[in-house]
Amino acid sequence: MKNSDIFNEKFINIDTKSIASKLDNEGFFFIENAFNKNFLDSLLAEINDNKFSVNKNWTSGVYTEKQYYVKHLLGCSKSFYYLSSSSGVFDICDQYFKNEYRLKAFRYYETYYAHKMEWHTDNKIAKKAGNKFSEIPGIIFIVYLDDVEDGEFQYVKGSHKISNVEAYNVYSNKQILDEFKNDVISFKGKKGDLIIYNTYGIHRAKPVINNKNFVRKSLFFQIDSSLSSAEPSLLNPSYFDKMDDKTLKYFGFGLPSESSTYPDSNLNRLPLKIFFKEIFLTYIPYKLPRVIYMMFPNILRKFFKRFLKS
Repeated sequence: MKNSDIFNEKFINIDTKSIASKLDNEGFFFIENAFNKNFLDSLLAEINDNKFSVNKNWTSGVYTEKQYYVKHLLGCSKSFYYLSSSSGVFDICDQYFKNEYRLKAFRYYETYYAHKMEWHTDNKIAKKAGNKFSEIPGIIFIVYLDDVEDGEFQYVKGSHKISNVEAYNVYSNKQILDEFKNDVISFKGKKGDLIIYNTYGIHRAKPVINNKNFVRKSLFFQIDSSLSSAEPSLLNPSYFDKMDDKTLKYFGFGLPSESSTYPDSNLNRLPLKIFFKEIFLTYIPYKLPRVIYMMFPNILRKFFKRFLKS
């Protein structure tokens, strides 16, 4: 897939040096309407084809209390493969990192009403063994997949340069207002807007507390300078139409994956309304009549079969 099939001309024509300069100096780069509508529609269609499902023998979404994720995009979205390995992304990374880099983490996610994200940084790795933490330079791409008038991404301009920003450092809202109030940038925007930011910067998603029907849909992917810090991921090998050394390292073929998969999900974190929908409105209406039918004597089952065929 060509760059022009993914991105709009406005984004393609931007000098990658200016993007890298913005990331170095301010900590972020923002552009409106960076993507072709048809590309985003294809991406969303592939994601919707792999929605949450119980006992599905393939990739599917997972829920936490106030968010929904489709994490294994390289197993279900060829569009994401094309985007994440596009020259539009690689050219920015080549300019920014200078040396090798790797796709660390990626996910489609939906954020709902009353989700609270603390101000934090992303320049870290949680190792699966020993629970050790390390700081690693990187950048993150966020794509808005619907219009965002509330619950938008927020970033503290220039905070990536603060010497006391450490891995897993979490900031209170009071501290941000006291120390960085004039530097908080809010990114309200439209479907197709793109934010790229330095992982050392302090950021969050603004909480929504007044709209119970709120949903924000976004795509996230993080690229780091470490070749061993990525999350493990399921993938569909048919997507990979170029297998040069750079691409193999970027996607982590043959490399360790020291990070834990995010989010940490299990049955206990499933929202109650999703549990009732899947079990009581889908599974039980399907399964219960069949269970009752199999409890009937064989002669009655034969009678019902003849009756239904007649």
